[in-house]
Amino acid sequence: MISREDFEQVSRALQLLPEAQREIVILSDWEGFSSKEIRDILDLKDATVRQQLSRSRKFITDRLKESLT
Repeated sequence: MISREDFEQVSRALQLLPEAQREIVILSDWEGFSSKEIRDILDLKDATVRQQLSRSRKFITDRLKESLT
């Protein structure tokens, strides 16, 4: 369980992502879909889903680290 403040920081960082990346993160991390399921839902290549998910998670992590400093 995360605090409301942490949730709001993650939500703000998520909103900074392009819509396509945000959708992948939500489907994966919030809805629990696998990369293969996301591939099928969004009609993307599996490698694209994995790459965008990795980049998005790094972006969010970097924004959260910035807020701590």
